[in-house]
Amino acid sequence: MPKFSLVMPVYRTEAFLSKAIESLLDQDFHDWELICVMDGYSRKATEIIRLFKDERIKDTTIGHGGACKARNEGAKLSKGNILLSFPLTSRQFLGC
Repeated sequence: MPKFSLVMPVYRTEAFLSKAIESLLDQDFHDWELICVMDGYSRKATEIIRLFKDERIKDTTIGHGGACKARNEGAKLSKGNILLSFPLTSRQFLGC
């Protein structure tokens, strides 16, 4: 069981997705899982996530319902002791 479960809603964020996942993989702390919840199906986002061959990174898709619904779905799937939201915003990954 991972210490941290990070839930990342994914909706029209393909431009930042790889960089966000890489930022987690670059951490010294490795006891986490990432649950990427696609808010509506995105073939491109799914392909990006699955390029990372890491068993800690999981993905699922829900019908479009917004970030809150995506976070709630991710929380249901989480296995970690501590649940965190990992929002994917352009400012985080563009250095703004």
